Amino acid sequence: MQARITLNGMLIIRVCFWVTIALVMASLLVPLIEFENEAVELAFSKLLLDSERNPGAFFSFLLLLIAGILLAMIAAHERQLGSRWWRHWAVLAALFVLLAYDEAAGLHEQLNEPLAASLNTGGLFLWAWVIPGLIFVSVVGAAYLPFLRALPPVFRNLFLLSGALFVGGALGVEMLGALYFEGSGRTRIYTLITTIEETLEMAGSLLFIYSLMKYLTVHGDRFDLQVTLVDGARATVPTAARPQAARAAPAGSAHGAARVALGRSRPR
Repeated sequence: MQARITLNGMLIIRVCFWVTIALVMASLLVPLIEFENEAVELAFSKLLLDSERNPGAFFSFLLLLIAGILLAMIAAHERQLGSRWWRHWAVLAALFVLLAYDEAAGLHEQLNEPLAASLNTGGLFLWAWVIPGLIFVSVVGAAYLPFLRALPPVFRNLFLLSGALFVGGALGVEMLGALYFEGSGRTRIYTLITTIEETLEMAGSLLFIYSLMKYLTVHGDRFDLQVTLVDGARATVPTAARPQAARAAPAGSAHGAARVALGRSRPR
């Protein structure tokens, strides 16, 4: 038995866009509602983007994971074509998978107390994890300058814009929120600030996913992900398609295979 699922890339983008809008609107509207029942208020408070383990955090995890998977696909494709930049794509894939894990587990937040105690931080650096975060972004940004210069201008601009949105929210607005929180605590304005922060992060992730899909198709009209499930048989996992032809990878022992419909490859 075989079951095939074909996913249209633009449909994925549209669904993710409207999910983002719904999550942001819920986070903005819930603080304005006066609840008479404590249990109901507690349930709705989970829709706030600054609450713990909220639907927005899970959605952000999914966006980062999707980006990591797409980057891994590009890395495999670039390696197959003999591109000198395939390792850069592979490292980015690993970084985004780690970011997804961090989003789910909240690892960076565990740095706040020990760093704040040792560095005596406050104000913009009240959430002390932003200090290693700024260093990390600076190091990665500097290391990837040659990679960015080698990209076609349209993708370089898309990557830079998506990165600016994500980092601007994750670090920039986070620091402004810390400054406000230190002086005023958790108020509706603070909720608004954190909602802006999470919105920028999701917008950056979504734009990056769109950019990666466009890169995979190289100005093609569609990005299709076809998943073929094979029951009780060895499955062949095809690799990315070359212009005019596709080369199949060695067969594996898994019971499923994934195929990506790619457009023509870019010149190296």
